[in-house]
Amino acid sequence: MLTDGSEESVMETACAELRYTSGRDIPREQAKEEIKALFASKGDGLIYAGDIMEALDLRYELVADICQELERAGEIQGVKVEYDIHTKVTALLKTGEADLLRRLVDILFERHYDPEPLSPKELAAIKEADEASRRGDKDYFIPWEEVKKELGL
Repeated sequence: MLTDGSEESVMETACAELRYTSGRDIPREQAKEEIKALFASKGDGLIYAGDIMEALDLRYELVADICQELERAGEIQGVKVEYDIHTKVTALLKTGEADLLRRLVDILFERHYDPEPLSPKELAAIKEADEASRRGDKDYFIPWEEVKKELGL
């Protein structure tokens, strides 16, 4: 976990960016009928929930929810709906696997998010130290045996 308190604000920003709030405000049944008509016009193939949202000017959450309902009811024929990562994660967070998903996300976040990246000067010093270590340069490093002797260990 990040200890500088920035994780919460970064995550809140990321969550805010993932919300799809634009779109017409129409009754759910009307949206459902429009989505079914769009599927009928597409025929066989793959359609992304985000493309449906844009084509019909509907909120993403409404589109994803209706598409999942239509799939469960067997009303979508011949068209595969592909959901974005937000929809998939939201669905998984409602399952018994939610804790596992949270741990996995934490691991990946910690691996790829560094709140204090190394400066070019620090990176150069690390590279120089690695090269000296490979060469066995005793002037660059004090061997551990000598350090133990100096410290009386």
